Amino acid sequence: MLSLPFFLPACKTIASILAVWVTLKIWGHVQARRRTTHLRGPPRRSILYGTNDKFELKDRSPQMVEWISKYGGVFSLPVVAGMRWTVLCDPVGLEHVYASDEEDYDAPQIAKISLELMLGKGNLLSLRGEEHKRKRRVLAPAFNNTAIRRLVPVFSACALKVTTSLSPILVLIVVQAKTAWNDIVDDGVDGAIIEVQQWMSRISLDIIGLAGFGHDFGTLEGKESEVADALQSTASLNMSKLQLAFIALMLFLPYSDKLPNPAFTPLAKLNQSLDHIATLLLDNAQGGYSSPEVKSLLEVLATLEEAGAKSRMHKEEIISQMKLMLIAGYETTSAALTWALIELAQNEVVQNKLRQEIFQIATDEITWEDLASRLPYLDGVVSETLRLHPSLPDGIRVAKKDDIIPLRKPVTTASGKLTDRIAITKGTTVFIPIKAVNQSRDVWGPDARQFKPERWITDHGSDDSRHRRIFTFIDGPKTCLGKGLAVAEMKVVLSVLVRHFAFEMSDEREVEMNFTNGITPRPRVMGEEGCCVPLRVRKIGTVE
Repeated sequence: MLSLPFFLPACKTIASILAVWVTLKIWGHVQARRRTTHLRGPPRRSILYGTNDKFELKDRSPQMVEWISKYGGVFSLPVVAGMRWTVLCDPVGLEHVYASDEEDYDAPQIAKISLELMLGKGNLLSLRGEEHKRKRRVLAPAFNNTAIRRLVPVFSACALKVTTSLSPILVLIVVQAKTAWNDIVDDGVDGAIIEVQQWMSRISLDIIGLAGFGHDFGTLEGKESEVADALQSTASLNMSKLQLAFIALMLFLPYSDKLPNPAFTPLAKLNQSLDHIATLLLDNAQGGYSSPEVKSLLEVLATLEEAGAKSRMHKEEIISQMKLMLIAGYETTSAALTWALIELAQNEVVQNKLRQEIFQIATDEITWEDLASRLPYLDGVVSETLRLHPSLPDGIRVAKKDDIIPLRKPVTTASGKLTDRIAITKGTTVFIPIKAVNQSRDVWGPDARQFKPERWITDHGSDDSRHRRIFTFIDGPKTCLGKGLAVAEMKVVLSVLVRHFAFEMSDEREVEMNFTNGITPRPRVMGEEGCCVPLRVRKIGTVE
């Protein structure tokens, strides 16, 4: 046994070391606070849950909009375990943070871990630094305007699958959606009730199949496939409160990502399914749908295996990008299309105005030139949908060093002073409420929460100057690479469906965001099971 004379000095030494460590921590915290702008913000209601009395999942953007009005474009938000985040809503401040992405700011570690579990290592979203820049440069040609121009017929063909026959090439996709709905919707004035979210998912999957991989999944024709089952599971991950608690733990406690985490189980299962599917598609790239008129993204990727050293991507890297394209092309676009149909169903005047513009194009075979310059109201409808219903409602960045963030509009600090810039320290968590920013009355006026495509229109057509004010596609070096592709796809699909069908809400039940399921929030109608959105659909010839 240790003798008392030895034990007491050892205890004193340990106590002294702990005291010094605590003192240094407190001193560092005090010094950091001196270098930090003290901001106003909502009061803390719970040491454990921040501004809430309990843990809950809900759309907080309306509350965020109110806080923006009260505290300005940047404020302090109490969060779990007694900690605070800096909420940044000021557009100039956001441009500064996004422009410094990777160099001065980075996503939290949990984001990288989750993405790698779901998509594998090497996917574009989880990469950092020079490796991210290199792969982004390599992939960019597959998403530029020239590539999108080639893919517009594929988008059209997929949308028309919901409604008649086109040319032999286009019959492979949009024709089936239009044809299928013609069979479902009778010629009477009542039309039929159609669960549109399911159909938008089918359209999105068939489009990403043909445009991305030269493969027709055939879901619009009723075919079943492993990829459809796997991707459909992304809308029903159903994480438990325990799993969500582990995710929250990783956001706030360092090194907690090293612990076993039950929240990762569904992501790992999804990765296994997608890995198998992507490998089969890559191995069979020469055997599926092929057309000299349409070059798939997979064909672009496949050339990278034989490219020079700076552009070369190995098979595992290509498969990782394929899984990313499957998720992004399916999950986000199908949800956005569903929201667009909901907004049109709730706004008859907007829907009729859009239809009149679409009728100016003689046929269903919409062209790149039509999308680029001849359909400004359609551009407004799509832009307004993306503004009000971003697939990623919030974002988080962590400061990698001390920084000064400029503001477009001065805010009042906790001491009552006005400032047009704020100081933050290394390690500060910057919370970006994207949906709330997109609905800020300070930027968009008193009608910011209304669906109003006209706000995007000028006397000279579509106004692109405000695109940087919506952060649906992020900004800076990590701007969504597939932005142009997603917007073009939405425009083509909506132009076909609105030309042939009228949409109404099936009843007066409320539509809400569903935060309990899926990789991205999806709309659902209150009272319906799962993410179901039934709309009344009528053929245009029967609309009174």
